[in-house]
Order: sequence, then C-alpha cells, then structure tokens
Amino acid sequence: MTDEQELSGAAWPSGMSIRVDRPQALLYLLFVREAWGFAPLGAPALDPPLDPGDSRRPPGITDDAALARWAADWDRATEALLSEHHAPRTPDAETLAALRDLSDSELVAWAEKRPTAFWARGVDDDAFHAWVRLCTPRGGVPLERTPERMSLPALVAAWQSGIRKVVELPFDGYCVERLSPSTLLVSAFTRSVPDLYSRALNEALGG
Repeated sequence: MTDEQELSGAAWPSGMSIRVDRPQALLYLLFVREAWGFAPLGAPALDPPLDPGDSRRPPGITDDAALARWAADWDRATEALLSEHHAPRTPDAETLAALRDLSDSELVAWAEKRPTAFWARGVDDDAFHAWVRLCTPRGGVPLERTPERMSLPALVAAWQSGIRKVVELPFDGYCVERLSPSTLLVSAFTRSVPDLYSRALNEALGG
C-alpha cells in the first residue's frame, strides 16, 4: 500500500517528493510471526494488536525453523524497498534455486508474490486482511494535518539528505531505522506524533 505525498504550497520545496509505503509483504510477515507465536525476545510489539483467527503453526515446524525462514523472507522483502544504490545481499538458497529453475515469467511472478509458500497452510487470510484494515490510516485528513505537513522542516532536511521513501510499519512506540540512503523505516506511532516524527527524521540525518 502506498501514498504519494507530492504537495504544493509555499513551504514545500519545488520538486520535493516523499513516498510513504506500507508494504503488504512485510505486514504479512509481521502478522504470521505474531499469529504463530515465534517472535524472538525483544521483537517490537505490534500496534494495533491482531486477532489471529484460525491461524496456527502447522505441526512439525519448530520455532527455530520458522524464525530462520521468516528472517530470510523478511530480508528478501526488505531488499525490494531499498535504493538501487544499496549493495545487494548474497542470494539465499531459495533465490538461487528460483534463478536457476524458473522461466522469466515464473521468476517475475515469484519475485512479486507475497511470501506465502511456506506460511499459507497456517494463516487465516480473513484475519490477516482484517488486521491490515486496522493498520490502514483513514482518509479525509486535511492537507495541513498530514504527518508530512506537521513535520515539514524536519522532512525537508531529511529529503535534502537523500530520503525519498518512508516505510511505515505498525510497531508500538517510537521506532526509526534508516534502511538505505533513500529509505527510512518508522513505526506508525512515530509518524502519527509530530514531535516524534520530527525527531525520527532528524535522527535520519546521521544515518
């Protein structure tokens, strides 16, 4: 899910464009980790909390196996968000197998799909979509009250430092990470509070 924040006005620099993403693949992986109950110690809590519905970890999949596969899928999904200038990671075994065995059209479909192949047997899709709706901001916010407008000075400085995309994920509390020279990750809570969003954007200047 994406929002294009290309806004006009005296304070908005000509040519400045900031894209806000809520990537479906990352939301799916957060849902499955919570629903299957294998989040490692220290993993950020989700806000809003989710109802797993009928989601259950299939028999025979251990915490270690699920977490290892989850980490690989998370890395793959995150890589798709990063700047073309970001150094690519070493392909994992599944990626190498896909490059070797799939046709061009099959490879495109594999790269674009949600990471469901490993998880689908244990995920209640209706529960997932209900949670995504809870994570999706409601429309109708006046232009001057949007998060980017409320934190405009810090946003301009971040844009001047190279930020072109903000990835928003439903983590509880303050969270910020500069994923690449052009991509900043923040929690939905952080982006919803002007002082915290400005703080996060200012912290990105050192990233």
